[in-house]
Amino acid sequence: MKVRPLSMVEIYGAALYRVDGDSVFVLRVGQFSDALKRLYLQENHQSAAFLTACNPMGVKTSDTENFQAQRRLAAEVSSLKYSALAAIGLDSMPDSDWPGEPSLFVPGILKQDAIQLGMRFRQLAILWCPASAVPELLMINDRFHPD
Repeated sequence: MKVRPLSMVEIYGAALYRVDGDSVFVLRVGQFSDALKRLYLQENHQSAAFLTACNPMGVKTSDTENFQAQRRLAAEVSSLKYSALAAIGLDSMPDSDWPGEPSLFVPGILKQDAIQLGMRFRQLAILWCPASAVPELLMINDRFHPD
């Protein structure tokens, strides 16, 4: 029996989105996060985004290029007057060789700002976290075509 390759939506949808801060927590697409809801209440936020500048267009890039891109993303987030927590996106697929992607978790960011940053850094998707505390995968790049 031939196994169908997973689509990017399935891969991103199954990923683990770990936020590192005073208390570490993991976000999953479509799953309510009690930790996220508590953060919103504690810090008076109603949204957040999980962003990376690594591996533009889903193509593996060198550690050096990813590090430099992440630094530029952090500078842009800061220039927009948002604070960010260190984060990492982790592939949850068995036998995957995809590296964890250094990321930023940006509480309080406006959805349009998050989308624009994702597009500027040539990402296929961002993880948007609305007030419901149920993260949503937003496919944002015109080059993306569902498999």
